[in-house]
Amino acid sequence: MGSGLFGQVKAYLARRKAERQLGQLDDRLLADIGLKRSEISKKVWG
Repeated sequence: MGSGLFGQVKAYLARRKAERQLGQLDDRLLADIGLKRSEISKKVWG
């Protein structure tokens, strides 16, 4: 995704966006992709 500080910031922003988007899904859709709401942060941030 890039290197150095710029790459780190870009990766951080992408993860934040992914976490926000997953958080907007309803529980049924999360279950369809194999996630529970309580697992979102762990999956996104590793």
